Amino acid sequence: MKDSVLRILNALTLLITLAVNGYGGAVGFNGRNVGEVSDAYPTFITPAGYAFSIWSVIYLLLIGFVVYQFVGKRREDLIQQVGPWFIVSNLANSAWIVAFLSEAFGLSVLLMFTLLFSLVVMVVRLRIATWDGGLREIFFVWWPIAIYLGWIVAASVVNVAATLVAAGWEGAPFSPELWSIIMISIATLVYLFLIATRNLRESAGVGIWAILAISVAMSEKAPSVAVACYVAIGILSLAILGHGYLNRATNPFGKLMRGEW
Repeated sequence: MKDSVLRILNALTLLITLAVNGYGGAVGFNGRNVGEVSDAYPTFITPAGYAFSIWSVIYLLLIGFVVYQFVGKRREDLIQQVGPWFIVSNLANSAWIVAFLSEAFGLSVLLMFTLLFSLVVMVVRLRIATWDGGLREIFFVWWPIAIYLGWIVAASVVNVAATLVAAGWEGAPFSPELWSIIMISIATLVYLFLIATRNLRESAGVGIWAILAISVAMSEKAPSVAVACYVAIGILSLAILGHGYLNRATNPFGKLMRGEW
């Protein structure tokens, strides 16, 4: 597919995603918006409401990512390396809103994992954070995808938990709290894997944001889950700081101070 066609489709599908998410979050379908449907199926790993404000950051970064494809002084293979996967991620995101509001939770999980897979493919194809890229590359390509991926890892876990609650499963033979701790542990391992294999400290940083919001929501309702969150946050913080120190020579803020634009 030609670069010009891909750029236009990237922009159009992102506009669709913004419109669908805006409508689904504010107005909703079938009489309820996303927050109301989520509240109807509470879990022990549903973050406090403020955590979802990160979508504003993600969408601003994605807008920058798309604009950069039109006007940025980008590397020549950027558009082809992104390929159709950004389009897939936008369509999966929009379809997820419709499925979730329709309470088609099984389909919503499939769509969420489709979105997750498309982001992973872009991380690999673009070789995000695996080479010493310039600040333009970091700001307009790496951070939009890495931060998006970090949030979708957490969202996938929460989506699965909500689906199990909707199906009436209470965690047998374990308690819901123990299953929640297991899920938090799995998410933490995924973030550690992203740091160790792809240098994605930004994704893990978003993981801390999500897990901290879970601890806030569960501090009184499920103290054991909150404690597990604190442990996960401590582990991820140490991993990020340690990895950042070992790779301080390519730190983007250091590049900015040195004027390596």
